[in-house]
Amino acid sequence: MNLLKLPSGKVQPGCGRLRLAMSILQGLILSAVLLATVSCLLWRVAPAPYSAEVKAVRDLEPLQQRLEAADAASVNLLLTDIGQIDYPGFTSVFWRMVYRPFVPGLKRVLIVAGVRGNAVAGVESTLEIIETLRTAPGPKALFNADILPVVNTWGWVHDLDRNQEKVDIEQDFGSFLSREARIIRRFLRGKSYDLVVNLCEDADATGFSIRQYGPATTTISERIVADIRSRGNPIETRAGELWLAPQGGILSAPIWQLALMDWVGALSLPGYARRQVSSVVYTVVTPMALPLADRVAIQRSALEALIAEHAAAPKPPSNVTPQAQRGEP
Repeated sequence: MNLLKLPSGKVQPGCGRLRLAMSILQGLILSAVLLATVSCLLWRVAPAPYSAEVKAVRDLEPLQQRLEAADAASVNLLLTDIGQIDYPGFTSVFWRMVYRPFVPGLKRVLIVAGVRGNAVAGVESTLEIIETLRTAPGPKALFNADILPVVNTWGWVHDLDRNQEKVDIEQDFGSFLSREARIIRRFLRGKSYDLVVNLCEDADATGFSIRQYGPATTTISERIVADIRSRGNPIETRAGELWLAPQGGILSAPIWQLALMDWVGALSLPGYARRQVSSVVYTVVTPMALPLADRVAIQRSALEALIAEHAAAPKPPSNVTPQAQRGEP
């Protein structure tokens, strides 16, 4: 029996208002459930910092020597820093290597590595790239670059993925709890890049993958995956971040997902770069199970392909002569 109707079959007065109220109530309940779900996903107890018993397994001195040697060997390279990292018993600068061929009209590239301290292949890859750029710029090296070779210096020294305060820097670009993320935010303020590449590693991965953020096309990623597969390297197919999974080694994060993660304060470093400084952002991910030399070779190959696609000079100048003076343009 329909209690909302009169015996004559006419609709009870106020039925429309009741239905509207029920719809509003259902919407409010759905919104509350969604908010509670997101809150549960994001809520976590503030981590306690690592204790003094954590032992260092690497020394920053050899790394610094390689950077300084590259700086001294080329007028196109300038070693500087964008801040300082201070923890109890630990101090280091936040290095930035500037590469400038001193040719007008070149595109700008940002290369980031060592965000997670145990991702050593990215750090080694950037060091090798910097050492390659010591020579006179050839046609493939005509781009401007800012290189952050090791973001998490404390984690790199102790072979731990997080910083001393146990903050995952990679995922801290919505809340900025870590001093490392705050330094990068300050450095990126007002800048713009034609390409941003984050060199990363994954202890759980079984193969290579490339992630792109708000892409217009996946063509270059498909070519990179095909090239790496042709060399006998495994390609990642397992589930990825949250509800996304690599498809044939490619994980493509849509713009709406980046906006959502920013809104809930859980944006990653590449996501932040995509929303703030560049429309072309990639993360190159290698599996830690592979030998270090193989991981470095894979990362360098992917990076070189991305630079050739997104940052190559349209028409290489016929006469590239480095200026005698150094300086930040």
